[in-house]
Amino acid sequence: MRVTELTAFLSGAKLSPDDAYVVKGSDVNMCSQAHEMIDADKRGADVHYDRCAPSLLAFAKEREAIEFAREHGGTVLPFRDVAAAYAK
Repeated sequence: MRVTELTAFLSGAKLSPDDAYVVKGSDVNMCSQAHEMIDADKRGADVHYDRCAPSLLAFAKEREAIEFAREHGGTVLPFRDVAAAYAK
């Protein structure tokens, strides 16, 4: 698989994967649900799988990613490094 385009978290602009930075594992998760899951017995159910964890949020500039990570946690990485890890 080859990623050809990313979307900037802050602006929604299209980004080239070669120039983008990502914050991995912040406290912001675009897939988190606002409502509690209920099991068959009408009790709260634990979520055991989340396809969006850890979160990966794209940024156009390294400075933007670093500022975001200071506030929300996570690790700042060039996207090319993340993509290379999945290519192996």
